[in-house]
Amino acid sequence: MGAAALPLSIGASAIGTLMQMRGAKAAAQGQAAAARHNAAVAKRNAEAADIQAEHRLLINKIETAEAADRFRDLQSSLNVAYAKSGVMTGTGTAQLVEEENARQFDEEKAARLMAAETDAQAFREKGVDQRLEADLQMIYARNYLTAGKYRQYGAFISGVSKTASLLS
Repeated sequence: MGAAALPLSIGASAIGTLMQMRGAKAAAQGQAAAARHNAAVAKRNAEAADIQAEHRLLINKIETAEAADRFRDLQSSLNVAYAKSGVMTGTGTAQLVEEENARQFDEEKAARLMAAETDAQAFREKGVDQRLEADLQMIYARNYLTAGKYRQYGAFISGVSKTASLLS
């Protein structure tokens, strides 16, 4: 290599090293930013799952209250029908029918509550999964930055080595 080309080669090696270091840093920052974004999305999804769980339970309460109103109307209608036909309410067959209706209503209410709680728990589990995903993404972000620093150091050492070999 000619004497005039040596400074050019050394300069190019130094610039190449600097570019590799900046590229490694930029790549790491980009990956970390993407991971932080994914973490934010996962946290938002976790909050949405929590809201869905609470919404499902609220809907169950509303539906149960409406069903209770319908049940009271049914029982009242039966009592009126019994009274009109001369049957004494609260005794005999009338009482048995009323008790059976109440038992069926209680079973239906319990089944609705169990279904609502099951749905709510599924939403809560989804929320837990999303929070874990957010935590994982934040770990990725830190790891990307750390790996980027190592790539920068590697590029620097490689560049110094290459430059030193040009000088020898």
